[in-house]
Amino acid sequence: MDQFGAGMLEMPASADGIGAAYPLDDPRMSEELKFYQAATGIQDPQELKALLFEIRAEACKTFPFPCVLSRHPFFPEVLKAIKEKLTTRRIFVDIGAGMGNDLRLLIHHGWKRDDVLGVDVNSEWSALGYKLFRDRNLPVPNFIGNILQPEVLDVSTPAEFGSAESIDLRSLKDLNPLKGKVNMMSLNQLFHFFDEADQKRLAERCALLLSDEVGSAIFGMQDFCPVSGGRSSLTIDETKTDV
Repeated sequence: MDQFGAGMLEMPASADGIGAAYPLDDPRMSEELKFYQAATGIQDPQELKALLFEIRAEACKTFPFPCVLSRHPFFPEVLKAIKEKLTTRRIFVDIGAGMGNDLRLLIHHGWKRDDVLGVDVNSEWSALGYKLFRDRNLPVPNFIGNILQPEVLDVSTPAEFGSAESIDLRSLKDLNPLKGKVNMMSLNQLFHFFDEADQKRLAERCALLLSDEVGSAIFGMQDFCPVSGGRSSLTIDETKTDV
């Protein structure tokens, strides 16, 4: 995990001691509960809870980061984009996709499965996602690689002209074909793993992938601190729209 730098020093070694409340017990999360019931095929809330806790424990052994489940205030805008039913292709990329929870939620709401892509550095996350959602027969497009590495995304070459219609997200050898082709991109709880220089590089690379079409957006919640070099448990919403 060297690519994450000093940020990893503050992460727990396992799920032990992570006392996060089970969010699906909250009545305000009823829509999320319905999603997980539909996606996993498990209707009994207690059986579903046991499975999610089991997967969480396995996830923390693979990569000790407790923020497995997420919810974002920009999501209603994503749903609006789904309902627009445009004829042109729209691509959604999740950087730091983990087990693919958010991408499966998008698919559940109507985003085309072939038009989403999860990007992560650890292939074991994807395997845990299939174990949780039991949908290995319906694979979600996934790319394993570090976006900061030039062999993954070459910032020295311009974007290719043309539409995104012919891009096969399941067979990408790098992310270069996606330059200027991504309509929506999410990055959640990711920037704090990097020092300031790499945070800037990450932001620049995400912007390089983003389409210039109206409504294209980059969004996510990140840890931050008002003093350079420090950390805080507070979060901010980094949303870029109408670019």
